[in-house]
Amino acid sequence: IDIATRDLKKKCKERGFNDPEEVRKDSLTSDALNDHRVAWEQWDRSMDRVQTNLKTVDSELQGQKLPDLESTASALQGLQQTILELQNALEADQTKQVELGGVLQQKAKLRSRLEELRQSTAALVQLADDLTGRNNRRVHFETFILHYYLQEVARHANQRLHRLSDGRYQL
Repeated sequence: IDIATRDLKKKCKERGFNDPEEVRKDSLTSDALNDHRVAWEQWDRSMDRVQTNLKTVDSELQGQKLPDLESTASALQGLQQTILELQNALEADQTKQVELGGVLQQKAKLRSRLEELRQSTAALVQLADDLTGRNNRRVHFETFILHYYLQEVARHANQRLHRLSDGRYQL
């Protein structure tokens, strides 16, 4: 008995108890054991339901054809290449957009400069149009001058003829 008692005390100390009396006090009551048994049975039933659901899902998945990983990987690689190409195209388009923005600003400056020049040279343009015959009557300046010169010559000739003929002739 002494040997058994010593072994019992030794095992109690290994488990963290000072003497066998503490083990007895620490042991569970029958109600607590019953509660643990009920909880264990509930857990066991829930595990059975999980196992049943797992078997159902497994049987459903066995009937389905799963995608091939190699084809999916190659499709993914193709999509990544397409994304890379689109990003490069986007960068090129953004660069071109910046360049076109500069061109548009330059165009706006040139337009405003052209408008200033049109306003300052409007009189000269009108004179050039009149001299070249781009006017309402479509008469060139040279024709206009020659016409008035001919009228002046005819008037002087008429006066001279009138004087020489003592008023009898007139052009």
